[in-house]
Amino acid sequence: MVRFSYIRKRGFTLAELMIVVAVISLLVGIGFFSLARTVRRTRLKSSVMELKSDLLYLRTQAYAKSEERGIHRANSETYTFVKIVFDSATGDYDTSLYNPHKLPRGISFGGIYPTDMPIGGIDSTVLPVSGFYGVKGASGKADDYVVFSTIGTLKNYDSQYIYIHSKLINEMWGLKVDKFGRVTTYKFEEGGWREIK
Repeated sequence: MVRFSYIRKRGFTLAELMIVVAVISLLVGIGFFSLARTVRRTRLKSSVMELKSDLLYLRTQAYAKSEERGIHRANSETYTFVKIVFDSATGDYDTSLYNPHKLPRGISFGGIYPTDMPIGGIDSTVLPVSGFYGVKGASGKADDYVVFSTIGTLKNYDSQYIYIHSKLINEMWGLKVDKFGRVTTYKFEEGGWREIK
């Protein structure tokens, strides 16, 4: 006589399944927040690089077309290109604004840290709320324009600084335009500015 023996197959218990689902949910949640932070950081960096590219483009245009060109901070999240042409008939300068650029959501001009360490090591200045800061000699002031002369050099200042920050990730980047029109990128981290190559 043949006997059949049945091996009882055992499955997962409800408690084991709940632990697995909880671990997977935790890993997905951590990954989501990490991805969101990375996306915001990338948006901030690309905004800074786009602004730097626009500045270099306008510097080239100023030299090539013999017109003063630059950017103007329209508000805390928007900048426009500016063209300044001397009208010989009236003896006045004609300023025209064109091509507005809006920064991504959560990114704006200005500083987020009350610091006495602006880009380039200039002492005894504080980051301006506007995000634009011009330095001539030992003095500095906030100015909403960065303008290049007809030979591609910075007009009116020895250097100018633009600060951009993200409220969502609490990071700040900066651009320094020197009197020769060169644009340098900086990032504020660990209590000071670090040049980004």
